[in-house]
Amino acid sequence: MTDAVIFTGTPENARKVRKNFKKGALFILNGAGHNPLVVSHDADVSLAVQSALRVVLYNQGQDCAGPNSLLVHGDVYEEFKLRLIESIEKLSDKVGDYTDPDVIVGPNSDKDHAAWIANIFKENRKYFAFGGNVNPVTGMIYPTVFEKPLSLGGNYKEFFAPVFYLQRYDRDVELRDYFINPRYYPNAMYISLFGTSDAVDGLDESMHKRKSILRNTDLHLEERGFLPYGGEGPAASCLYVDGKQIKGSTLPQRDIYEQLVRPFI
Repeated sequence: MTDAVIFTGTPENARKVRKNFKKGALFILNGAGHNPLVVSHDADVSLAVQSALRVVLYNQGQDCAGPNSLLVHGDVYEEFKLRLIESIEKLSDKVGDYTDPDVIVGPNSDKDHAAWIANIFKENRKYFAFGGNVNPVTGMIYPTVFEKPLSLGGNYKEFFAPVFYLQRYDRDVELRDYFINPRYYPNAMYISLFGTSDAVDGLDESMHKRKSILRNTDLHLEERGFLPYGGEGPAASCLYVDGKQIKGSTLPQRDIYEQLVRPFI
């Protein structure tokens, strides 16, 4: 008999897995989040570029905490883009096969994913800025940059690949529209804000609690195993108890105690 399940993966797969356990089992879901980086008009561009490289290239981009969009203000957009591409070019000797211990971006663990990514790249070809090389045979997906103005619509698709999806915005209202889009909330997790933004600070706490807005840093530097992890979006993280969903960040040791142990003390 299973009392608790900790699941990491897509909400779709979570629904299938949950059917295999009794209704009273505690089901802890860690799904996928949008986790955008926001680079505002007064951001430290160098710091923001370092963060973007860290969170996008980690584990070849196969990370649910990776950003779907890098939202960059027009005042610093060109500087950010140029510095980012220059930095990626400097890492060319660290992209390849993992037989080389210095490599930080190697083949995707699911070689079939490269074929899927090739189709996604084709769909976004008019927004192409740098990179774009994919090898469906080896599973290698090279660091790639796309740039699509936020005015043409936000990107809410997860790549699970080393993809930098730049989205220029010029007014805070554009940024606000990105976050209030119905496609954003289900996967609302963290925001990494570099500089200041009234739009981000004005978000309702039902979408982003203050602790889920990281300032001038990112999740890869701030994550701690003894702290709650996730967001308010139910597809990002939640609990299921007796078939009922409880949204919010998860912390297995806390959740198991509160839901399974404390009621019997």
